[in-house]
Amino acid sequence: LILEPEIVVQNLTSWVEQFQNGQDDDGRFLFTNKTLSVVEEQKKKVRYASDPPDFEIYRQNSPKKRLNHNLPTYTCVHPESALETDHGKMAHYGIVGMQASQADSLTIGGVAQDNVKKR
Repeated sequence: LILEPEIVVQNLTSWVEQFQNGQDDDGRFLFTNKTLSVVEEQKKKVRYASDPPDFEIYRQNSPKKRLNHNLPTYTCVHPESALETDHGKMAHYGIVGMQASQADSLTIGGVAQDNVKKR
């Protein structure tokens, strides 16, 4: 989901106000001398990164015939990195009828393995 430009500008402004004078544990400032100018440029260009009004972000696909739950799947119309694409496979772990803790462990393990392979 890409937020409305006004919300992104407001979030960027709040972020600058909150962290502009912040320092890390070693006393280094979080912002460099270029950070504020980059944020101002982002504020100008953010309207080009948002979706048009009434834009459908997801396309519904027919249920897969080999799955017995008969639930539709959805495809995002925004391009994704290969790393994010693999996370969709993990959604099926929760539909197998196992305990939540076991499904969580399998999902986290699977995501971690895929992330390591992609890097």
